[in-house]
Amino acid sequence: MEYMSHSNKALLSLAVVSLTVFLFLSSFYLFLYNPRFYDQQYSRNGVYDDLGYEKTWEMTRLLWNYIHDNGQLSSQYYSSRDILHMVDVRNILLFVDGLYFAVSLTFILLVFYFFTFHKKNFRFFLYDLFFSTCLFCFFLLVFFVFLSFFFTQSFTIFHRVVFSNDYWLMDPTTDMLIHLFPEQFFLTFFLSILGVTLLFLIVLFGLNMYIKKR
Repeated sequence: MEYMSHSNKALLSLAVVSLTVFLFLSSFYLFLYNPRFYDQQYSRNGVYDDLGYEKTWEMTRLLWNYIHDNGQLSSQYYSSRDILHMVDVRNILLFVDGLYFAVSLTFILLVFYFFTFHKKNFRFFLYDLFFSTCLFCFFLLVFFVFLSFFFTQSFTIFHRVVFSNDYWLMDPTTDMLIHLFPEQFFLTFFLSILGVTLLFLIVLFGLNMYIKKR
């Protein structure tokens, strides 16, 4: 079997997609449960002024515990609409956890396959993999940066597509999630993911240039 057979091209494409998703999700997880990031956003968005430091972090710990360990969200802090929305959010995050595991395993198995059965051409495989991933990621980053200029509209469309109900439509007078996480929080979260993914991409591009020169 030649290195650039049709089946190997398909496997290479799968490896590119897997690595791309892995890079974006790795950036996502760097911020998802990052106390320093949340603290900065709470300060900048006036959450501490609105809710107080202790209450803010008690509510945050309840959310994280609910997502991680299926804990309970206290009605002392959260409205019924908040709680129903978090059921959907938790299910989505569980799906993302599974996707992250799946693309990681797929990528590892594909690298192992090419290393084992195409050892002589493994360097070319890595070059093709890194180059194609850099190209694919770059176009995705450009697209996502474009979306960031229309974040409110994109954020609304995302919710309408992903959620099968309207629990994500919050009332500031009764629902606390919107106080913890205003739109600016999600915009910063989104841009932070893009920024770290870009850094990953620069490293990947450097590795690609190193392989090319060898």
